Amino acid sequence: MKCNDFNNKLAFREPLKDVTSEMHQHIETCASCMEAFKKTKALFAFIEEEKQVSVSPYINTRIRVQIENQRTRPKMIRPVFVTVMSVILVILGFFSAELFQNQSNMFDSAEIIASEYYFSDNPGTQLEEIWINTYQDE
Repeated sequence: MKCNDFNNKLAFREPLKDVTSEMHQHIETCASCMEAFKKTKALFAFIEEEKQVSVSPYINTRIRVQIENQRTRPKMIRPVFVTVMSVILVILGFFSAELFQNQSNMFDSAEIIASEYYFSDNPGTQLEEIWINTYQDE
């Protein structure tokens, strides 16, 4: 018997039953097929052990109850997360508006100083007064 034939016959039979004499002879001469036979025999023994394990008759009921409990739990994480992120965005909006507002004041004061300087009769003397008057209020 060839190894391929042995493996094909082994795949379609339970090893403890229906093992032919030809298969026994091949096992005695071929170490790799003997190893495959032992592994297959151990596999079927394990399957038989698993068949005999008793399962509680109430397991389905318990699993269904746990599934229902998971479905009914309110998910509070997402609403809390959205609320916190909204508050953070509003606060960042206020701070960024404050930053841009200060920049616009700076540009306005620079324009006032430049216009007063260029349109003045005596630009050198009034420049210091304009600067002091503009920034004394702040």
